[in-house]
Amino acid sequence: MLELKNISFSYSDKPNFLRLDTLQLNKGEMVALIGLNGSGKSTLIRSISALDKLPNGSIHLNGRDLTSIDQKELSRSLSVVLTDAPFPYQMPLEEFVAFGRYPFTNWLAKLQTEDLQAIDQAIENCGLSELRYKSMGDLSDGERQRAMIARTLAQATDMILLDEPTTHLDGVNTTKVLKLLKEQSKRSNKAVLFSTHKLLESIQLADKLWILDSGRVKEM
Repeated sequence: MLELKNISFSYSDKPNFLRLDTLQLNKGEMVALIGLNGSGKSTLIRSISALDKLPNGSIHLNGRDLTSIDQKELSRSLSVVLTDAPFPYQMPLEEFVAFGRYPFTNWLAKLQTEDLQAIDQAIENCGLSELRYKSMGDLSDGERQRAMIARTLAQATDMILLDEPTTHLDGVNTTKVLKLLKEQSKRSNKAVLFSTHKLLESIQLADKLWILDSGRVKEM
């Protein structure tokens, strides 16, 4: 589903910041992008999600160059959870998760029965049913992170990108979230790529590892 080729990032103070030759991510796979803080994990995630322009190389999604796909079409194929992304403090969790369905609504943005079902299922899967009417600003960091993931699941894309999705989670919730993502990748045939510095959990649950080491990305 995803193919990365001949990608490189260079800066004046870091001429060989990040380089990779060829990497592929298929449907039904969960891949962990592992590296230390500042190693380029977020840079790569943001480029794959088309939030940042790719300076060199190419990214193909379902055989198409990422630059040829418009934003609306892309949002139906790919969803992303970013580290410490801004959120509306006063918005109820349920309404926040509902934003994941808007790429599929009509110009009135009216939610249909299938949209409401997707929202309910995402909230339940992330263990947030008892918090659905609570404001986002009143949630703990861990609960808010699970709400971000619930919105992504409600979006029901074939690919999910997550930048450090377990940053604010304790050990138990980290395992729960990664198991949930693994279940989604297998049951719904989704491609899941998440960045992390937590090696142990990744080895246990990911199908493949993309390891950032000395500016290179290596697959294991």
